[in-house]
Amino acid sequence: MRRTSCPRFSIAWLFSDTSASFNHLGSRAADCSITYHGIAEEMAIKQGIAERREYAWRDHWLLVGPKENPAGLPLDGANSLTIYALFSQLFMACDEDSTNIRFLSRYDKSAANIKESFIWTAIGQTPWADPRSRTWLSVEPEIREKMSIVKAGTDDADDPLLNPAHILVGTRGKNITMAHKFADIV
Repeated sequence: MRRTSCPRFSIAWLFSDTSASFNHLGSRAADCSITYHGIAEEMAIKQGIAERREYAWRDHWLLVGPKENPAGLPLDGANSLTIYALFSQLFMACDEDSTNIRFLSRYDKSAANIKESFIWTAIGQTPWADPRSRTWLSVEPEIREKMSIVKAGTDDADDPLLNPAHILVGTRGKNITMAHKFADIV
């Protein structure tokens, strides 16, 4: 840990989705925000809501399904198929057998949901949604044991399963100096 001469401070978190994060900056409810939507981040800077954008971290996503694989997605060699091709195959399988095959979406306006919707839109489709579904890491072990990873995100900047997070420092915050220091640390 690096010690500095700055006085002690505390950080408060506002739990929100990506869309609300921009509103928090604009209304001065937050001095900085962590967001996942590059175009909206650039717009926040152009509109004067934010003055700084820094790369924070990378969320890597997985396309997972039951080991029985009712959709018939290729599990061996699936890495050679794009996520778009896999979503297209999944959509066709769901269309053919809507009783046994489902795609679960959080459908909650989160960064994950926005990115997922982009993939569906890119293939010209819309997913079935369940606002109560969970992420891979939070699923109970007995459920996860019945699942297989079909495709995993990489560090390639163009990988649609990579969801980069950025920290934005707002222009209207109450403690801009500290927000910049926080962005430096992140």
